[in-house]
Amino acid sequence: MAVKSDIEIAQEAELKHITE
Repeated sequence: MAVKSDIEIAQEAELKHITE
């Protein structure tokens, strides 16, 4: 299981936000 940093999680959340 890969551990993600808060920054990585935030970046993915932003990308999903922009895509939708």
